[in-house]
Amino acid sequence: PPNHILFCQGLDQNTTAEMLTEVFMRFPGLTYIEINLVIPFGTKELRFIEYEDEFKAGNALAALNETQIGSITLRLSYAKK
Repeated sequence: PPNHILFCQGLDQNTTAEMLTEVFMRFPGLTYIEINLVIPFGTKELRFIEYEDEFKAGNALAALNETQIGSITLRLSYAKK
């Protein structure tokens, strides 16, 4: 179901918070981005992207899901409530 928080997978170690913020800030209402480093695999996983409301999150999801950023493909979905 729709949510104001998006879940994203598929980042590599070259992906920075700055790169992601630049991409997601194009859609109004961005409030928070969280990146976790998964040590055993040496990869970065973007877990949560928070927007002010479900409508704004939905706009970002629709426009950015499966988008190439450098060498990665953003895989977005609504976070589970």
